[in-house]
Amino acid sequence: MLFLLKGVVMVNVGCFLPTYSASGPIEPASVLDMARDAEELGLDHVWVGDHYLWNVGMLSPLPALAAVAAVTRRVRLGTGVYLLNLRHPALTAKDVATVDVLSGGRLVLGAGIGGDNPEEYRALGVDPGRRARRFE
Repeated sequence: MLFLLKGVVMVNVGCFLPTYSASGPIEPASVLDMARDAEELGLDHVWVGDHYLWNVGMLSPLPALAAVAAVTRRVRLGTGVYLLNLRHPALTAKDVATVDVLSGGRLVLGAGIGGDNPEEYRALGVDPGRRARRFE
């Protein structure tokens, strides 16, 4: 992220955590170690992706970020991007608020309509053509 502060460009730096794997099981220790390392190195954010059906196995983003919150203290925790339109709004609001509270207000919810894989929507009973409307 770029910020302009009194004519000076400030850059925030982050990384994506390995919450997905194409070649084998996901290593929880690697996810948590990388998050701790990112914080120690002074990074500003750590991010996780979101898909139900994809070409790789992927952890669910909010539980993964809750685990990261437990082993970090400062680094912001982000979703890039959370497929909001594939979830019930009330349950999503509660889960998002829970992670934000548990992390001390460090959650950055990046949400989007997705659509890279129409089968992902169909598998969850969502018409891919209505994903924008559902997001709204």
